[in-house]
Amino acid sequence: MKVLLTFTGFHDPYAVGLVGEEEQPGPILSLVGAKAFDRVILFSTPGVEKNTLAVREALHFFPASPLLAVAGAPVLGSVMIPFCSLRLPNIIPHGMCVRLVRWRQKDGGEKLHNRYILTDKGGVSLGVGLDDGTPGETDEIKLLDEETYKFRWKQYTSEPAFDLVDEVVVEGRRTLRA
Repeated sequence: MKVLLTFTGFHDPYAVGLVGEEEQPGPILSLVGAKAFDRVILFSTPGVEKNTLAVREALHFFPASPLLAVAGAPVLGSVMIPFCSLRLPNIIPHGMCVRLVRWRQKDGGEKLHNRYILTDKGGVSLGVGLDDGTPGETDEIKLLDEETYKFRWKQYTSEPAFDLVDEVVVEGRRTLRA
């Protein structure tokens, strides 16, 4: 199952193009138009609620429209845990657990910017994010060297450099088909 988990932004659902200032599909619509997804989960933050609703409406016009879930600004607050606990188990394979953690930057602390995928075996860094972006945009995924990995692992586990907001461990229930 192909799932797109994405935050909506100011360029969604449409953005003004550079040539002739015509509206062009924004990042999410461009991605859904270029790749097939079984499910799209939109996360909305304060200030882009209207954009999120407009993306939801626009996705209904796509052929083979993916199943859509919209997580409004509250999911980033008090309902993150129930939302993830309800929605993610059927996406995650049986026998696998995923720990999702929300962090807040400490006053005067290290900036929360780069994106990391960290496991107990190693990690990678992404400068921009996990989505494909729009046509022409690129990013690098970089394997972390051992020293950097250990440093980042500590920042997010044993010696947090950020304030923990909340977390949830989601156990997968999805059965894999041969």
